[in-house]
Amino acid sequence: MIFLGDFIDRGPKIRETLQIVRAMMDAGTARSVMGNHEHNAICFHTPDGRGGHLLSHTAGDGKNAKDLRATLDQIAIPEPAEWAEWLNWFKTLPLFLDLGDLRIVHACWDADEIAVLKGEDRLSDELLHKSVTKGSPEHRAIRVMLKGKDIALPDGQSFTTPAGDVASAIHVKWWLGGEGHTYHSLCLPENDTVPKVPVPATATAGLNLGYAATESPTFVGHYWLPPVGAELLASNIACLDYSVAGEDGMLVAYRWDGERRLDPQKFVSVSRESLVEKSFKVFVDDNFDYMDEDARSTLGTFPTLEAARAACKKVVDDFLRNHHKSGMTAEELYDGYTSFGDDPWISTDDGVRHFSGWEYAKHRCDEICGNEGRDAGGPGNGN
Repeated sequence: MIFLGDFIDRGPKIRETLQIVRAMMDAGTARSVMGNHEHNAICFHTPDGRGGHLLSHTAGDGKNAKDLRATLDQIAIPEPAEWAEWLNWFKTLPLFLDLGDLRIVHACWDADEIAVLKGEDRLSDELLHKSVTKGSPEHRAIRVMLKGKDIALPDGQSFTTPAGDVASAIHVKWWLGGEGHTYHSLCLPENDTVPKVPVPATATAGLNLGYAATESPTFVGHYWLPPVGAELLASNIACLDYSVAGEDGMLVAYRWDGERRLDPQKFVSVSRESLVEKSFKVFVDDNFDYMDEDARSTLGTFPTLEAARAACKKVVDDFLRNHHKSGMTAEELYDGYTSFGDDPWISTDDGVRHFSGWEYAKHRCDEICGNEGRDAGGPGNGN
């Protein structure tokens, strides 16, 4: 397994995510590169020697702290010693992996920028400080690797990002040549609010755009692509970041078997919805006052549908056992239940009928009394 970075700052289980990745890497079953979120976290907590930090805590109305808020709340503030260990671990993550037939980088592969590091692929203290020194070759190189390549829109124009933010610069499709494109066609991810205005040569000068189809396959993350189905960016480039932390996102991987041309059939994905832990709440109505919500009680919340169903069955079984008398017919027992019994039901958002106390009671009365009862009916709530 090879991970693409950005393990933090999103979702309710940042610590658990880090623990999974690190355990796999320690066991030798995984590798990873650094993401810009890990780089930001290191810089946010590294003093700059002038009373501040490499990444400001106050600039832009505290934007950097807001971006890190989930991580600060879950780990850094309650467990500072543990967080210091994670920051040291982040520094061990390489900025890129060149495996010969396969290349891994968080946002953009640019051989010239990688060459600037002169073989240094991890953040030493010196390289860390250079990475935030604007105007230095190292700052440009690491920014390209971790954040991609950007160009400003013309004449103060702006567009709206999928997150609802207003932006005046776009990430560019760095594997394409800059000629013959509009800002709209060059934008990554694609966005209908970006103007379809031709990009002048001056806007892309010095960006070193282009990645030949003969180059080794490259995998990137970073770009928070819309989760409408994984697609190749080019025949030898794939992005695997499909917004899994978003409400409708996907967790995406690619099964690589050494091919030079990537195969869109080899993406593997699961929806965020299928990964989120669900809970099932069980309520109990009184059949005697079945239309009176004031008579409703809450039995509890259960981690699985099976557990919720089992709890519902126990409520019905307890009533039937307590009210069954020797010689009673199934019909008599069932009439007693529908008149005075407890009617449990499972609350869900999908509108599916997961349990009916009346139907289950009908079946159990037949089993308990050993004869046939009448058909079930009445005011069961159908849940």
